[in-house]
Amino acid sequence: MLKSWSFRSFLLVVIAISTLSVAHYMKGPIRVIDYDVSGYYAYLPAIFIYDDLKDLNWRPEIIKKYNFNGLDDCTPERESGATVIKYPVGMAISYLPGFTAAHLYATLSDSTADGYSIPYHLGLILIGWLYMLIALWYLRKLLSIYFEDWIVALTLIIIALGTNYYIYAGSHTMMSHAFLFMLFALVIYHTTQWYRDPTFRRITGIGLLLGLISITRPTEIILTLVVLFWSVYNLQSFKSRIKLLLECKLHLLAAMIGAVMVISIQLIYWKYSSGDWIVYSYEGEGFSWDGRYIKECFIGFRKGWLIYTPIMLFGIIGLYPMYKQKNTTKISLPIILFLLIITYIIFSWDNYWYGGGFGQRAMISSYVLFSIAIAALLQFLSQKSNWVKCFSGAFILFCVWLNIFQSFQAQVWGGFETSNMTQKYYFKIFGERDVNPDWKVYLDNKDAKMGAIKKSTPLFNVNFENELGSIERRYKGSKTVKITKGVNTLLFQSISSLKKGQRLRAEIIVSGIRRNWNREKMTNFHIQLLSNGEVVRDQSIRLQDVSRNKEWKIIHVDIKVKQNNIDQIKVLTRSNYEENVVFVDNLKVSIIE
Repeated sequence: MLKSWSFRSFLLVVIAISTLSVAHYMKGPIRVIDYDVSGYYAYLPAIFIYDDLKDLNWRPEIIKKYNFNGLDDCTPERESGATVIKYPVGMAISYLPGFTAAHLYATLSDSTADGYSIPYHLGLILIGWLYMLIALWYLRKLLSIYFEDWIVALTLIIIALGTNYYIYAGSHTMMSHAFLFMLFALVIYHTTQWYRDPTFRRITGIGLLLGLISITRPTEIILTLVVLFWSVYNLQSFKSRIKLLLECKLHLLAAMIGAVMVISIQLIYWKYSSGDWIVYSYEGEGFSWDGRYIKECFIGFRKGWLIYTPIMLFGIIGLYPMYKQKNTTKISLPIILFLLIITYIIFSWDNYWYGGGFGQRAMISSYVLFSIAIAALLQFLSQKSNWVKCFSGAFILFCVWLNIFQSFQAQVWGGFETSNMTQKYYFKIFGERDVNPDWKVYLDNKDAKMGAIKKSTPLFNVNFENELGSIERRYKGSKTVKITKGVNTLLFQSISSLKKGQRLRAEIIVSGIRRNWNREKMTNFHIQLLSNGEVVRDQSIRLQDVSRNKEWKIIHVDIKVKQNNIDQIKVLTRSNYEENVVFVDNLKVSIIE
């Protein structure tokens, strides 16, 4: 086995993923039960420790003790007044082995057995690492059915190190994506084996896995179509498949029973918590089926799939050679149909950027099927000229480097924006290990000037030694302006004549900014251009992006004049959160070149 290139590749990617994991958690503190994970996980302490799954009245004490994020938001308000965890129960089932081991340890040791002390975090990390081993092992077994060993080896490297599976297997293990990737690998591998040797044991297992997939991410249940029609490629094979399924109706019944048994766990919880068997727990969230997000999901800088995982161009292009090659043509049709449908569904979700995270994380589970297309493309390229091979190899190396480097930017070194990336900020930090926090001005301020300023012509200076100023906090003995929740504070307004093409900079010194991960709750600093009383241009930055301490710091926002009839300038702040009390002073407005 050690002589096998695919086995060596398996060891390599496991070591690489583990390296990211160790580097990430060594930064400390270890907090994996946070944000979405706190909602996935809440079922377990509620059932096994607090005996309160219906009302979750134990949460305030845990939040106060550990200051976790997301635990209070996992049960959005409902018209019925019922307390329902919005996240499906599937991930809680995946955590169960790690939770059980951690709870036994905490109970028998001096650790606090409250479900949230360090042993529970470590238990989840270890079980996530085990799932990663299983996922990659079965992906290797699946690919080995159809491809030569060297192709399997290279495909493993591409999937594990060249895509965002790397970051989710290494440092976001508790999110659903790497777990679903494992379930997909298990289902597809055992599907291939069942059609070769139908057994009750295997088909029941497939049913249980499909049930678990459906209560982890319900939309992924369409994988059932791939299972049913694996190796169906024309009308004759379709008729043969229907005949086989009818002959194996008891097998199908076993699979259905297995799936229903698992799905019933979710139904029983909904009935218990709300009184209804079926609950749409994501109230206020949904889909837009008109395709409005597809372009942004593919190539947008906020979360464009091909921007952050460009190696998946191989996956898309590889669908054609997968369809044409003898060893994969029979399995290509169900794969292509599934990938088209699931991509459309994923890219139609209104929260198309899927919160914080690296790249289009919802696509990760489908990489199991895309890996077959990638392997088919590698087989195709192996028959081409040396120039084509060299170019393809260079592209693979670049994509693997980019993915690993940006994963470390996001999880170890810092500076990578995982939720609100912009094109300017992306290229500003590209290839930079040490990211200057001041560069985050490029996240919102599209007119921000990149590079050195050659000339600055002052227009106005305001020191707020007037009724707007406050003595609550002084800057070098002078008054400052206090910015509080719900107040749009007009700092400056002036009549001015500007020319098209000019660029203005509003500069101010700020203090008192508290860290806040929710960008909707940040304090905004705006400069606006008006014409005949109407705002025609508005540029802003979020103060928490560029400053997070009580020390005084100079920040700025730029705006470009795009028309000649500008007759007024406004500078103001907007605050939407009670804890964002900010003090500002020494406003300067200049024309910069």
